[in-house]
Amino acid sequence: MQKLDLKTLEAVQLTAPGASQADADSLYGRVKSGELFKSFDERHRDEIWRRLCLATEDFLVPSLFAFFENWKYLKGPADCMRRLIHLGRGETIQAALDNAFRNTNHGTQDCAIQLSRLAFKYVSLDLAGRFDTMYRQLWLFAIREYMDMPADSNRKLAIPGGSQVNECVLFEFASLAHKLGVESEQIKKMLERDPDREVARRLLITARKPERYRYQDLESLITQVVSLISSAQPLPSEQENEEEIEERPRLPKRSGIPNKIDQLRDKSYMFLPRLHAPMERKRTLDSFFIQRSMYFAFFGKQTAVNLQTSSDLDGDTEMIHLDQVSSQTGKIQFEGRAEYQRLEERHHNLQQMVQHLQNEMTEEKEKLRKISLEEQTLETKLNKMKQEEIEQATRLDKLKAEEQEHLARLERLKLDQQSQESINQTADDKRHQITREEGNLQTRVNKLSEQESRLLLSLKKLKAEERKIRDETDKHKFEIERLRQEESTCQSAVQQLVQERDESASQVEKLKEDISQLEKEQKDRELHIEQLMSKEREYQSTVDRLIPNNMFTRPGAALTGRVRVNFVVKLEQVLVDPSDPSNLEDAARGYLRQESGLFDCRERQLHVDGIFDKLTQSGENNVYVVRDWQVERKRNNKRGRNLTDETKRILK
Repeated sequence: MQKLDLKTLEAVQLTAPGASQADADSLYGRVKSGELFKSFDERHRDEIWRRLCLATEDFLVPSLFAFFENWKYLKGPADCMRRLIHLGRGETIQAALDNAFRNTNHGTQDCAIQLSRLAFKYVSLDLAGRFDTMYRQLWLFAIREYMDMPADSNRKLAIPGGSQVNECVLFEFASLAHKLGVESEQIKKMLERDPDREVARRLLITARKPERYRYQDLESLITQVVSLISSAQPLPSEQENEEEIEERPRLPKRSGIPNKIDQLRDKSYMFLPRLHAPMERKRTLDSFFIQRSMYFAFFGKQTAVNLQTSSDLDGDTEMIHLDQVSSQTGKIQFEGRAEYQRLEERHHNLQQMVQHLQNEMTEEKEKLRKISLEEQTLETKLNKMKQEEIEQATRLDKLKAEEQEHLARLERLKLDQQSQESINQTADDKRHQITREEGNLQTRVNKLSEQESRLLLSLKKLKAEERKIRDETDKHKFEIERLRQEESTCQSAVQQLVQERDESASQVEKLKEDISQLEKEQKDRELHIEQLMSKEREYQSTVDRLIPNNMFTRPGAALTGRVRVNFVVKLEQVLVDPSDPSNLEDAARGYLRQESGLFDCRERQLHVDGIFDKLTQSGENNVYVVRDWQVERKRNNKRGRNLTDETKRILK
């Protein structure tokens, strides 16, 4: 992962060179030249390209941005799924459906596979396979129809169109869930309600608002509208999706919610057999491939039934108009609907029994066909033996004729007659031998039938063992992949720890250098202070020469008149009134605003408050000014604190 750069990730994400020739043309030259995957050599880039094409035959290259965008793609369908069941605190949709799924039979049982809006086929699956197939098909229905079942806090029903629920689509959703084995109070209530009557009621109320108009007999009018709705004839399945859709205005979106026109165009393809069928490589990616990639990313490509071949979907196709059931259920009360559901379940069970009997009849017919072939073979052999017997009888007749012709000579030749009698005896022996062989052949036929039964039983056992071995193999593959991911995570953690250790060592060396630098600066500052003190002493001697001694006030002397205070740096003189030394304090504030330090002759720091009293008490009216003293003190304090904190962290 450390060898991948940002440019490569941005160029490769949401592409599918294995399925799109255009994507392959735009990426191959850049990969081959080293513009992408530049941290790898040519041999490794070729291997990466081969694996990238193989991995994108059915998927887009994922990215973190696409992951969060695709969550928006499932937001609307997820709201539809919540209409079927009640979600407890912290409960997922899958867990709630698992609790509502009818799982009384843990063995193999028929499961409905929806081929189109009206067509269904049945395949035999175990409990886990039936639940996985049910879960996928309900999500696919929600993906196809979520725009007609938008989330609504009030859950009011309305006529098709607008932003409210299409009752017929919602009823079809509940009917499909019930057909696939899901039972809940929400589904029961939706099935008990006649969507045609709700549409008719909403139509009449919307056409004439109740606060302004009143119908004489609303229920009878609703019944009349329902009868008109029921007169509509369903279109054939091949004409149902022939809607006029304008040409695509722009390329399909490769993540997030697809364009509305693309969703309408791909609606008839969003069924299990179409999604799991192999796709040919195309010039450019279409919206169906992108939705198919998102479906595989969230629900996986492997299913309990092999949908890529037609062998698992052989059998008769059942055509069901789920929306027509609504007009029939609206004509009966709740008890009748419950009875209808029980009859429907009984009809479904009878269909399963008939299917099972048909399978057994097919097996028996196959057995009879094999036995018939063996009987034909035996009959051919018997006919051949009979032909030989006829030929032998013909020869015997000929011999008898010869015997009559040569009777005189046979009488003279008794030895020849005895020989002829022995020939007849031989023919009789052959006939007895043929009879015995017929009995042996019949015995062999019976043994072959028994062997056939044993072979069929062994074949069923082998198939069961094969399925078990495949399941174990899939589990081992998943465990190996998980261990590989854990190994990769551990290696990344070790590399990060080594990097942090190296960074800590470099920081320690840097801190040592900073300590040495600070010690050197401290010595320079001490030397600079000594130089400043030396200059101050020189300034003091100059002041003593220039200013008479009687200008200074001795300690304890009475203060009369004005007192002169000197700022030594510029030899600035300020005449101070002892009763009001405010001009001295203003001058001191001016120096302090320039970040300077003020000291007396004893090197004691002076402050603005009480500065005149401290100067007169010291006996020397000189103020020593140190330039930039405040700035230097702050810098030293800050460096000292930083050094102390860093030293404590290193020692820890």
